[in-house]
Amino acid sequence: MSLLREIQAAATESKVDISTVLRKAKILAVRLQYPEFETWVDRELNGYVHGSSLPPYRVVPIEVRGHICRRGLHWNDAPIMTTFLPENLKAWGEACYFYQPIAALVSAAQSSQDGKGQLQVPWPQELAVKFGAKGYDGFECLGAWQVVSPHALLGIVDTARNRILDFSLRIEAENPEAGEAVPGTQPIPRDRVQTIFQNTFYGSVGNIAQNGQDFTQMAK
Repeated sequence: MSLLREIQAAATESKVDISTVLRKAKILAVRLQYPEFETWVDRELNGYVHGSSLPPYRVVPIEVRGHICRRGLHWNDAPIMTTFLPENLKAWGEACYFYQPIAALVSAAQSSQDGKGQLQVPWPQELAVKFGAKGYDGFECLGAWQVVSPHALLGIVDTARNRILDFSLRIEAENPEAGEAVPGTQPIPRDRVQTIFQNTFYGSVGNIAQNGQDFTQMAK
């Protein structure tokens, strides 16, 4: 079986883990002599540099919950009113940015599903204390967190699979033997590979944000 067909089979088989699909894709990137594709594969495998721009599919909408209290009354899962956040902190109330290696996202999503729980990304404590209880008269906030559905993490994984599949199919249409290229040869002209890559992988670029560095599991 050709490398392109191996990639296509792996990308469409859910039992094949995404890291294996990506490693096959890295071989293709080297044989195509297209470093931009290799860089994307490496970032998915090893994680993105924190604070760098992310692909849009790694930016996930969220809701925010918190622990607020007043005179001995505690509300441990209160909805946090994020409209009170200043403009430079709005991202904490709108989305979570995932920089982790894709294998870590798979593991977190599976652990959460097995435990019938959710994922949470804690707000910085100073942010929670200052803004978490806004809108709740007389309450103070002891902590706040972003709530992320495990299905959103699996959606990131599926998007990566789909893009690899689409890219390999378009490359195959140009040259079915591209995956077997001899080192030092160019199986498809670089400008053509670049066009296919740009059309397959790039949409609008996610904004730089500081949230989403780590996540933990929260049991329901």
